[in-house]
Amino acid sequence: MREGILVGNEREGGAQALARPMAESVRKAATAAPLHVVHVLMSLDIGGMEHGVLNLLERLDRTQFRQTLVCLADVHPRIAPRLEKAGVAWHALHKDPWKRDPAVLVRLWKLLRQLRPDIVHSRNYPTIEVPIVARLACRTRTLHGEHGRRFDEIGGLARRARFWRRLARRFTDHHVALGDHLRRSLITEVGVDPRRITVLYNGVNCRRFRPAHDKEERSAARLALLRAAGIGEEAARRIASQRLLIGSSGRLDPVKNYRGLLAAVALLPAEWRSRLQLVLIGDGPERPLIERDAHDLGLAGKVALTGFVADPAPLYRGLDLFLLPSLFEGLSNSLLEAMASGVAIVASEVGGTPELVSPGVSAELVPAGDAPSLAAAIADLLGDPARRAMLAGHARREAERRFSLEAMCAGYAALYQRLAEGSLADRGGFAPSAGGS
Repeated sequence: MREGILVGNEREGGAQALARPMAESVRKAATAAPLHVVHVLMSLDIGGMEHGVLNLLERLDRTQFRQTLVCLADVHPRIAPRLEKAGVAWHALHKDPWKRDPAVLVRLWKLLRQLRPDIVHSRNYPTIEVPIVARLACRTRTLHGEHGRRFDEIGGLARRARFWRRLARRFTDHHVALGDHLRRSLITEVGVDPRRITVLYNGVNCRRFRPAHDKEERSAARLALLRAAGIGEEAARRIASQRLLIGSSGRLDPVKNYRGLLAAVALLPAEWRSRLQLVLIGDGPERPLIERDAHDLGLAGKVALTGFVADPAPLYRGLDLFLLPSLFEGLSNSLLEAMASGVAIVASEVGGTPELVSPGVSAELVPAGDAPSLAAAIADLLGDPARRAMLAGHARREAERRFSLEAMCAGYAALYQRLAEGSLADRGGFAPSAGGS
């Protein structure tokens, strides 16, 4: 086991509903020791859910909360510096993410016995056994978050996944769902009491992710985006001045459907294909397949991949159009980042996406997996700069109004306080017995 103490809505959502009793909780916390919250993930890798956890680790008030991170597998070396800056204690148990390993659960049991947390907060199906282990180890309060679905769960939960989720439910005091679609799934497929679920939306740093201040900054962002994709200086300047830049940001994973995006681009009329450059920001297991598809579809000169980017915020400002062709989304961080950056958006109408944007007002939505519809939406917006500007402006305002990082952190802080105090009991959100409900 590796360890480290690294120093150095207009629609009323869960954050708003929980924030009302927050002042009293804060007054009580001011005279008490900080609540110890242990976050358990499969791994701290490059992804939207992990990014949200990092935001909490970095921003929750240290006078109220002491946070520890436990990864059943490992911490990505590129992300470890952020933990160092946040001064977060962390533990990696080195599990193989693709194999069941009871020995890791034993190590987790021993570690939780040592840590004695007030709350254990696990996330998604890969950590579904954690509430059981936590309750048996130290009878702590348990919270489980549903941030999305795996590629093989898009059509519904498999029997094995449903069994484990229903078993873990009995050891889980409360659930967090990142969107109403996941709340409904917890109720209908897992059998969770609706009173034991809080919906909390992700937040985005609207100061970091913002539109360009002026034409000079936008031109610099366009060049930076192309350079990040490995395009040489002369070619980058030519492309930045002559082509529309369209793109996306995220893990190159089957559920993101970037291969479907390439198929849609290939359907565009030749005139449009000659006038655009597609840039994908991120890395992942599908990269070789995406590169092969680009070659096979005759798009090799029109598709560029950046690989991992530590800070994508400046790159969004160079885009003319942001695309999210996913087959499923929980609550997309990259979509929130594009909204905050003031970029026009075309996205699949799946998962939590319709909860983030207003169709036809702050984004255009298309059916998931429908390459012709995606191609048509891209072509319509590329030919209508006034509509792109309208969508971008509405998206920015919606991000500022409904999805700030401050609102997200306040929601989690209030939930942690109320869970620790047992004040979720009045809504069925606290189960004092070891067996849960």
